[in-house]
Amino acid sequence: MMSSKFSSLSLMVVLATALTACDGRKGPSGGDEGLYGGAEDVTYVANSTFRVESVDISQTSVQSIDDFGLPKFKKFQFKACITNSVNQSPVNQVRFGVSDGKSERILRTQGDGCLLWDEVHKISALQKERLLHFQRHFRGVDGYTGNVTVDLAINPWEESPTLYDLRRYTPPDLDSGLENLGFESDMLNLGLGPANAAGSAEAFLADVSMEFTGHDKFQTIITPLLTLKPVQKFRLRLEPKFIRRNLKNELVRMDLKGGEFKLRFVVLRDGSQDDPKPQDLVAEYQGDIKVLYDGTATQDILLRIHDTSKILSRNRAVIILEPIGEAARVARVGVYSGFIGALTGGDADVRLVSAEEKGSLVEARITNLLGQVSEKRDALTVFKENAQLAERNDLLDLAKGGESAIGFSPYGSATGSGIPKLCAVVYLPTDKVKVERWIFGGAKEKPAIEECSRNPRKYLGIGTYDFVQELKGDIRNVPELTSVSARKIEISRSLSWRKESSTSMGGKISGSFDPLGLLTDFLGIKIGIGSEVYAAAELSKSTSRGVEASVSESQSFSVVRDAYEITALTKNCIAVQGVIEGRGFFACADKTEEKTFVERYYLVNYDVESSPFADEGADNQWRLTIRGEAKYKEFERVLTSDNSLLTLMKLHVLPEMDKALVPDFRVNQVYPGVLSK
Repeated sequence: MMSSKFSSLSLMVVLATALTACDGRKGPSGGDEGLYGGAEDVTYVANSTFRVESVDISQTSVQSIDDFGLPKFKKFQFKACITNSVNQSPVNQVRFGVSDGKSERILRTQGDGCLLWDEVHKISALQKERLLHFQRHFRGVDGYTGNVTVDLAINPWEESPTLYDLRRYTPPDLDSGLENLGFESDMLNLGLGPANAAGSAEAFLADVSMEFTGHDKFQTIITPLLTLKPVQKFRLRLEPKFIRRNLKNELVRMDLKGGEFKLRFVVLRDGSQDDPKPQDLVAEYQGDIKVLYDGTATQDILLRIHDTSKILSRNRAVIILEPIGEAARVARVGVYSGFIGALTGGDADVRLVSAEEKGSLVEARITNLLGQVSEKRDALTVFKENAQLAERNDLLDLAKGGESAIGFSPYGSATGSGIPKLCAVVYLPTDKVKVERWIFGGAKEKPAIEECSRNPRKYLGIGTYDFVQELKGDIRNVPELTSVSARKIEISRSLSWRKESSTSMGGKISGSFDPLGLLTDFLGIKIGIGSEVYAAAELSKSTSRGVEASVSESQSFSVVRDAYEITALTKNCIAVQGVIEGRGFFACADKTEEKTFVERYYLVNYDVESSPFADEGADNQWRLTIRGEAKYKEFERVLTSDNSLLTLMKLHVLPEMDKALVPDFRVNQVYPGVLSK
């Protein structure tokens, strides 16, 4: 009898083992996580007469797309298979409740014992991928009792996502807490942290080209500081995309079929792209671009030139792509920089790469730069705030009388009744000046007021200036024959041990004692060489003897002229300055005056061919813009003087003045906002 009982028990154990082996259900890890009974029975729930054997996603589809052609609403079909808690047989044609924790749906099992339901979730394909941990609750309705809660995880950004049953398998990259994911949820408002955090998609520029389509004189502007800002027309073709990394750290590139971006395209002086200053801005365009169905964006743009001389050199380009609309909440801005060839009236050669980790810093600095250059600046206000001379409008008539007396004196001196008074205003009684003694040689100090009264032209600098207060109406391009001329200059580089004597050929290049020039350290012609600015301080003939090694080369310059008629409200001011620093004053008229005048702009290009010793595209050549015919003639005299020695002095300006008037302060050769003479 005992033997019979033992045989029956052994048979039951063998059958149970065989049934377990034949079950065959495995988790995503491939292990036998679905064992029944005891601690391994993950589907058993006390006080429940049914089990939820499995939950899967049977189908995924895109319900709608966003403006960029990327998935916006995705529908997921869930499938949960129900069995009897005792014999694990499928339960078919029986109703159960399925809840997301906020609402419940009553569903009937299919013939295979499984429940089917759809969930539609609003996602952004641009968000950072992650596994979302959520729950679904099941309740018995028809004949079955109890409640079963199943913990699940899904990456809804995958094209064909896997649903993980956390009872059987926990993915190693599940790092989020339990999410309140309903049957219909908005991933952007699910509280998943900053939408545009690291790992979210970034605007990507797959290709860029610039086709030159011409100049547009009608779009040329002249600022109240009288800086010429022409435009060049280009057909800009871009191929924007989005890129991000998935949970496997694979790069996902998303092709677009629409959408809009805000585009900021700036051209900067070479070497300044990481920390640009206003004087480094060469050209810029800001606008919106639309992506076509083929994934490209073509836009006719007007590239605004801020520094006409710098476009003749190779520069740096920075393109910032910023999504518009809801995508702006999610995607990160794309920042690309690289070389751009000289903008000399042809297709532009643009080669850009991603700024990568520097992108956010470069984007912030470009935003700040464009904000600075868009500020309206008034030259007279800046001059008053930063001039080292006192403002004495009550002395306007006295200053004008002094200018008239000095101007009509053919001998460099004047005896007008106002001159002694003017000298007494400029100089202090204790001021001394050195006067050369012709007979005994050397110099002797004498009272400045007395010497000024005897020879005011030597000891007083008086100049009148018309400051632009406001432009009136549109500028008009004056139809002149475009002037293109070539000049040559001999440039010497020498190494020597010698004694030298020089004979002046006119002293300062400016040829005059210009108070405004002295106030801003503008001593004559200003020449931009690379990133530095120099003043042509002196032109002289030299005779020398000694040991020297020198190399000379003849360089060619081309000059192009353009003229514009401008109407503006101006204010007349006069500046008086002595030879002692800080001595003097300026005075301005009370009322403004409307004037119509012609300003001529000269673009000087230093022509050089690339060689082992020269780079025609480098920003180290003599390329400059000159405003005003008189100032250009001074520069031309430098170019055409034979056997001359040109002395350059590095230009220093007051930091406050430089900050207030850049880039105009360095672009032209005359004071910004003052009518040329």
